[in-house]
Amino acid sequence: MGLRPDTRDYAPLLGPSGAPGVLFATGHYRHGILLTPVTAQEIAEQIPTGDSSDRLTPFLPSRFAKTSPVAS
Repeated sequence: MGLRPDTRDYAPLLGPSGAPGVLFATGHYRHGILLTPVTAQEIAEQIPTGDSSDRLTPFLPSRFAKTSPVAS
């Protein structure tokens, strides 16, 4: 049985992590098999330039920086 990581909003994390040279491409949950080709293409285009495609905007990890942490 494999792992199926997801996020709070069930959308993948695609783009810069905040650490230099580290990109996220995770959180696809059960849709990973379908989203792998487009994720690979977008991340591969971002690696040499560091520039993010407009198509990745809804999936940027920074979308969680605007929310407060969940209380435990």
